[in-house]
Amino acid sequence: MTCFSIILHTFAYIRLKKPSCHDNQYSTSPHQKTANENRWGAHAVLLWLHAGWGGLCFYIKDYQGNVRVVLNQANRPVEINSYYPYGGLMAATTTEGSQPYKYGTKELDRENGLDWYDSKARMYDPTIGRTPTQDPMAEKYYSKSPYLWCAGNPITFTDPTGAIVQIDSTKMTSEQYQCLLEDIKFMRKSDTFNRIYTMLESNTEYTVTITFGKTILNNGGDGVSEPVFVQYSADTKTITIENESSPTILQLSEEFYHAMQDMFGVLTNGKNNVEFEAKNIALIVAGESNAPYVDYDNGIPKSYKEFLYYSSLEMSASLKAYIQNNYISNGRFFSQYWKRRKNNHYSTPVNSIPNLLKHFLK
Repeated sequence: MTCFSIILHTFAYIRLKKPSCHDNQYSTSPHQKTANENRWGAHAVLLWLHAGWGGLCFYIKDYQGNVRVVLNQANRPVEINSYYPYGGLMAATTTEGSQPYKYGTKELDRENGLDWYDSKARMYDPTIGRTPTQDPMAEKYYSKSPYLWCAGNPITFTDPTGAIVQIDSTKMTSEQYQCLLEDIKFMRKSDTFNRIYTMLESNTEYTVTITFGKTILNNGGDGVSEPVFVQYSADTKTITIENESSPTILQLSEEFYHAMQDMFGVLTNGKNNVEFEAKNIALIVAGESNAPYVDYDNGIPKSYKEFLYYSSLEMSASLKAYIQNNYISNGRFFSQYWKRRKNNHYSTPVNSIPNLLKHFLK
C-alpha cells in the first residue's frame, strides 16, 4: 500500500501541474530521474470521475499504457487488471463497481458479449488479435495485413488510435516512446489538433516520421543561435525531438502544424509568415487540451496570446471573430519584432489570413 501512496501523491501533483509527460521524462540523462520510474515502469494519470466511486480516480499504467490499477481518492486500489499480450483480460479484480478503460486505456465494449476495444479508427478484438475492419492507413503498409494489430507485435508496439503513425522508436528509450504516445493522445483532446493529426494520418502519399535526435540551432535574433526542443524538417519530412529536451504541448503542436503546412505546399513558398500562423494554432491547441499556459517572449503581444489560449476551450464564434479581426495587426507586430532581430524567416510580412488557417476558423 505504501507503494501506491507514493505513486498516487507524486503523480497527482505532476499531472495537475502539467498534464503531459514533460517533467524531463523525455530526457535520457541519468541525472534527471522522474517519478515515472516505479516498480511497473508505469505512470499514473488523473483521468476519470466515477460517481459510483465517490470522486476522482487514478489510473496506474504499464509501459504500454494499459490500465493496471485504479486507485480511489482514499488511495485504495479498487481495480486490478492483468492482460494477455494482445490485450485480453487474464484477470480483473474489482471491489467497487467497474470502469471501462483497460488495454491501452481503450474503452472495452462488453455489450452483447463481444468484448471489443474501441480504438477510434476501428474496433479491435483481443481474442484473435485482429480488427474486424481494415486499417485506414493500409496503403502505406502494403507488406502487412490490413487486419493486423500493432504489426503483429503487441509487446514492442502500441496502436493508440487504430491507425498507424510513423514513429521511429529505434532512437528513443521506452520511456521516451511512451511519453510521446501520451502527449499525442493528450493533444488529441483538442479538436483542432485532432483534425491536424487525422489529416496527416489519412494522406497515403505523405508520411511524417517522429524521432529523437539532434536539432539544428535556430536563429534567436541578432545573429545569435539558440537551441530548439523540437523541429520539423521539410527535407526529410521528420519531426525531431532534441535528445535532452522536454518540449511543451505548444512546441509539439506547432511542429505538427508545420508538417501540415508542408503537406499542403505552403511551408516554404514564402507567401505567408508560417511561424506566426503555426503559433496561433499551437495556442489554440494548448487551450483546447487544457495544457499549461507558458508565456515566453516570442514576439506575439501578450494580450493576443492570452485571448487565444483562454478562449480556446472550444473554437467559439467569438474566438474566430477575434482572430479574423486581429490576426493581421498582431502578425505585423510579430514580423517587425523579428525583423529588428535580423531573423528573415520569422519576419515575413503578414498581409492576410492564410487559407490553411481559414480552414480551421470555419
